[in-house]
Amino acid sequence: MGFQLRKSSIAGVDIDYGELRVVELGGRRNAPELLNWGRVQLPAEAVEGGVILQPQAVGDALARLWNEQRIKSRDVIFGVSNQSVIVRFATFPQVPEGKLQNMIRYQARDFLPVSLENSIMDFSVVGTVNKGKEKLLEVLLVVAQRELINHYLTACNLSRLKIRDIHVTSLALTELLPAGAPEGATAILSLGNGASNFLLTAEETPRLARYLSSGLKEAAEKLGCSLKEVVQQAGAAPGEPFPDVFVDWAETMVGEVRSSIQYYQSQPEAVPVVRLILVGRGARIKGFAGQMEKIFGIPVSLADPMQLLKKAPHNCTGFLNEGTDYGVAFALARGGLGE
Repeated sequence: MGFQLRKSSIAGVDIDYGELRVVELGGRRNAPELLNWGRVQLPAEAVEGGVILQPQAVGDALARLWNEQRIKSRDVIFGVSNQSVIVRFATFPQVPEGKLQNMIRYQARDFLPVSLENSIMDFSVVGTVNKGKEKLLEVLLVVAQRELINHYLTACNLSRLKIRDIHVTSLALTELLPAGAPEGATAILSLGNGASNFLLTAEETPRLARYLSSGLKEAAEKLGCSLKEVVQQAGAAPGEPFPDVFVDWAETMVGEVRSSIQYYQSQPEAVPVVRLILVGRGARIKGFAGQMEKIFGIPVSLADPMQLLKKAPHNCTGFLNEGTDYGVAFALARGGLGE
């Protein structure tokens, strides 16, 4: 959130429970080039529910990853995902551009359920809507607790990196949309270790963004396996049943997605949801995408950052095989590139 400087290369950092992932991109947003990527484990107590509890541990992990992977760019974009991060759509009268910021910051209190005194707010005008004979600005409001953001700043300073921006993770997922979007809305579900994120877009404009507190950590606990093993343990081959305890977790996730889609469809200007894209480690659970396709009756695919690249190193097999794991980090980095 805030003013962002454009650099020739930039790194997107996805800080998750038990692990952080980074993707370094160069080039332009519409023609990104993969320069580097990597992941490193975090202590279990370092991050919980999208909150950095141990900035020193996260800072140390960042420094170690930069050193081990020889990442050149010191400019980073972090993704923030937490139940206290609020995303709201609101409408405001059209005013001269010079007065817009003050008006939004003054009137935003009417749309937000929190005090702004200890928070950081950002906004983006996403379009216009008609209300009777009046045309209003449609504005996306984002609010995060100042303490939450300060922990990211501390971790960054400890690792001697430079924050260029902090994006809401769910909103950054628009950078994973493949070219040639079909008519209708697209749903994107990011299945992370500690939590998940859901985004609905129409014509590449965010229409609904949600933080989902359930992640692979809960699935691993139900299966009685480690977080590292959950992707393999949870899956099912074609024609084979999923483990019962995993089904319990999956039904909760399906319920969250269904209720999100139903809420969006209840809006006056909603369009049909025509596809679902999965991203994150959970997207690689065998058979999960196919099951979601049966449940929702729409095409379900895995995000593929490789298809969005103009150029990649020859030795990028690891990224090719696990690209969906790096989807959030890729999206963050791509959003930081110039056009």
